[in-house]
Amino acid sequence: MKAYRGFVIVAACLTALAGSTAVPAGDAFRPEYERSVSGMVYWDTNVNGRRDRDEPGAAGIRIAGNHRTTVTDSSGLYELKSDEPLLTISLSFPSGSWPTTGWFRRLTTERETGVDFGLRRETQALPLVFVQMTDTHGDFGWASEVILEECKALPIQPKFYVVTGDLLSGDPWIDKAEQLRQSFSKIGQELDEFPKPVFMVPGNHDTVGYGGRGRNKILAEDTKHPLFGNHCWERHVCPSHWSFSSHGVQFVGIEHAQYADGKWRQPVSKTQAWVDEETNRVEKGDRTVLLAHSPRHGMLVEQKGFTLGLFGDSHTEGSYFQPGAETPAFGSNVLVGGLTKRPYDRHGNERRYTQDGRPTGYRIVVVEKDRIDSFYKAIGEPHTILVNSPRRFQGVKVGDSFGASGQILDPGQRVEDVTVSLDGKRMGVTLHRRRFWIDFEATVENTDLVDGFYDLTVEATWPDGRYGVTEPYLLRTGREAAFKASAPAQLVGTIHSPTRTYTFLVNDVEMTKISPGQDAFSVQLPVGLLKRLNTVTLKDGDWRQVVGITSFSWNGKTFVDQRKIFAWGYTHTLSKQRTLCFDLEYPGPPARWSVEKTIPQDRAESR
Repeated sequence: MKAYRGFVIVAACLTALAGSTAVPAGDAFRPEYERSVSGMVYWDTNVNGRRDRDEPGAAGIRIAGNHRTTVTDSSGLYELKSDEPLLTISLSFPSGSWPTTGWFRRLTTERETGVDFGLRRETQALPLVFVQMTDTHGDFGWASEVILEECKALPIQPKFYVVTGDLLSGDPWIDKAEQLRQSFSKIGQELDEFPKPVFMVPGNHDTVGYGGRGRNKILAEDTKHPLFGNHCWERHVCPSHWSFSSHGVQFVGIEHAQYADGKWRQPVSKTQAWVDEETNRVEKGDRTVLLAHSPRHGMLVEQKGFTLGLFGDSHTEGSYFQPGAETPAFGSNVLVGGLTKRPYDRHGNERRYTQDGRPTGYRIVVVEKDRIDSFYKAIGEPHTILVNSPRRFQGVKVGDSFGASGQILDPGQRVEDVTVSLDGKRMGVTLHRRRFWIDFEATVENTDLVDGFYDLTVEATWPDGRYGVTEPYLLRTGREAAFKASAPAQLVGTIHSPTRTYTFLVNDVEMTKISPGQDAFSVQLPVGLLKRLNTVTLKDGDWRQVVGITSFSWNGKTFVDQRKIFAWGYTHTLSKQRTLCFDLEYPGPPARWSVEKTIPQDRAESR
């Protein structure tokens, strides 16, 4: 058994928190057998993890598997049948109860009997605290230790943990069956050994055939392989979809995708029907939370009326922005959970940031009587300060005033002072204390702001010093700066898809045309064309990334587009939908989140 440093894991705890550790000996269920499972759900009054003679059955409890659900009878008995292999089943336990024998079972034969689940009754008073991790990519064991240790600082401990996919890296394929068994079994073992209740759903890297090879043609015989799709996950890890309720909140987890009718689909019709069945029984006024890997499932949050959706996949944090977009794809109740990775790779190279420059971390969620709050905690950073709106990759239109909002971690309520400034100018700040952090809102009047990039700085004072975060923002105020260039600028780039003619513009003035077959260009921008804020666009083109800007240089300096619009392997890339902006008074460097100590401890204590 893997040892988690600082935790003592006893056998009874493991039995209560995980599912069966049994793994099927073979890969194939024989088709001539009926697929069924039966057993009992009972009230485990002495919480010993087994049914004693005087312990009654629990009626009306739901058992799910293969997007089918059955309900226990008056004696607590159930039977679930399926026309497809049943690899796992899960206990959809209700609020006011908690499993004593685990919340799921991995099945090993075509027909299983005596698969029992124990429940205990418990008083569930709000607040409810839980933690979301996502996209651990091989670091789940490491992240578990670190995050469990950090969460000890919370005055209220998390009730459970959720992981929204991509525990693996790479593109798993059926031609490496033994490697699949080993990698997925490792995840299953780490799940079984996790010393707290944890619920997982698979991501694209956990779905066999979905990755790089899955984007090629998939043959009919591939789909029949016993490890294809979600089968490997369910054989070795846990159910790919599940539902339970706690503290009056229903939680629904669904798979990343299924292969149906010749393509990968998100979600398939039977998943939607199962989600409807689960949510239709929710009491009026109860809240619902959807958990999945792909933020594209945010459409289900909107269509089905979920209170909150928590996702992964994009390696960004906060509201979900599609690559290149400056407005979120869904409402503020659809959140992606960043990247839960160690801050360095196996070679010791720094890897502290998500795809949009946020820190690697995890989300703390608090369900209150009147609201659901969440905070994205940077791994290893006790002074986490986040600017949540606007996001750094947005171009912000500023009216009569400019406003920003964010959060400051403060579980011990030790923050003494908060200031927010825009390029050194103090903004008016309003603070709202939440359970473990402070929400802040800041505004400044738009009296002398001109178009360009500005530094927004948030500082907070703790007993051990004053700490701050600085983020760059592109502000569109409607005022051009009084700016006179002293020399021309040089723009150098490469052509990614030299198959057509593109018209290239700077500050809405046509500079040159890029011809088919041309793989690079260099253009000099005259002094009279340059402004403080210069826009670079393509008049023609399509959604594909076609023109890469290698450098924008002026007066001996190289400038970057500080918006850092999310894109895999970010570069200054133009397309028809994307404009690059270069501020000649703001050369960079590219923005990455970091906390800096701005006042030493002795000076902070004297404030």
